[in-house]
Parts: sequence; structure tokens; C-alpha cells
Amino acid sequence: MLITKRVKSKLRKSIALFMLFTLLNQMFAPSVALALTAGPTAPEATNFEPVDTTDMVNPLTGSFTYNMPLIEVPGPEGSYPLSLSYHAGIQPNEEASWVGLGWSLNPGAIARNVNGYPDDWSNASGLTRSVWSGGSTETISGGVSIGYGPASVGLGLSFSQDTYKGFGVGADINGGYGIPNSPFSIGVTIGVSPYGEGYAAAGLNYSAGVSGINGLA
Repeated sequence: MLITKRVKSKLRKSIALFMLFTLLNQMFAPSVALALTAGPTAPEATNFEPVDTTDMVNPLTGSFTYNMPLIEVPGPEGSYPLSLSYHAGIQPNEEASWVGLGWSLNPGAIARNVNGYPDDWSNASGLTRSVWSGGSTETISGGVSIGYGPASVGLGLSFSQDTYKGFGVGADINGGYGIPNSPFSIGVTIGVSPYGEGYAAAGLNYSAGVSGINGLA
């Protein structure tokens, strides 16, 4: 029986110390207590009043409300009113908004939806980068040329298979002219690659050789 009384006395002391610690925590460290609940409310949300509010007293809560019109912003489809509203009934731990405690000013926002490119992109420059990695390209080329004297004309075809771009066919026209009694010749090529890129090239060639009895050149 004596042991039971001692256990009960220790239990009461433990509960009393816990309650005292909780009370002191609420008094000297309220931030810890707020962390366990919702904390301070957002003033712009709690003090919001519609622009067309005309009741001086909120019929739901009985608190005082007031709207002060400031300005009307003109627009093509009508003006937009801006008003400064006051909402009474300040709650504990409620923070003040940027216009004061209990006051609210909601200027709204401007947003637009764009389909494709916006209208203010007229004559604007853009940069697009494409990076191809891990692929391969195989190309087979062939051609036919006809020559008459020092001049020649040819037609070429090329077939490519790319990992990303798929199958493509390209073509080119080339011409050459060998300068008489000279080791120099001129060549010009104009064509389209298998994937639609146009190109043009021109070159000056030089050739020299030595002939012998055994036909070495």
C-alpha cells in the first residue's frame, strides 16, 4: 500500500512538471506553439473584400467593412476599379498587409494566352540549336559525266540513310574545264543534299605527272 502511494505521488509530480513546462513554453516561446498549428494567416486573403461591397457591416460575422474607391483604370472594354478596403475583426497573430493592418488593396493581374507566336514578335530574331548524338549516316553516291574537248558536264545522285532524319535523295550538277596546254583545270558543282540543304562549290585543280617508257604517270 505504501509503494502504491509513492508511485501515485511520483506520477502526480511528473504530470505537474509537464503541465508547468507546457505553460511556460506557451508564454515564452510562442513560435514553437505556432509551428504546431496553422500559424499566422495571409492578410491579403483574410482581409479581402469585393469591389462592389456596399454593406458597412458584414451580415455573416457582424464585423465592420468599408470600401474606399481610389481610381478606375481605363480599358478598351470598360474601366477596372481599384479600391482600398478595410476589414475589422483582427484575429490573433494576424500580420499586416502592405497597406496596413486590416486593410487590403488588390490591384489584380494582367495575363494573356498565346497561340503560336505573340504579336510583339514582329521581325524578332530567334536561335534554334539541334544536337544529334548517338546516330549514324550512310551515303552512297554515283554520277555520269560527258566530256567534249577540255570541257565536261556531269550529273550526280546521292542516297543517304540517317538514324534520325531517315532516308533522303540528293542531286548535283557539275562542270569542268581544262585550260589547254596547262596543268590547271576549273570545276564547279551545284546541288542539293539528301536532306534539302543547297550547296555550291568551285575549285581550281593542278595536276602534274611524269611519263616513261613503262607508262608510269
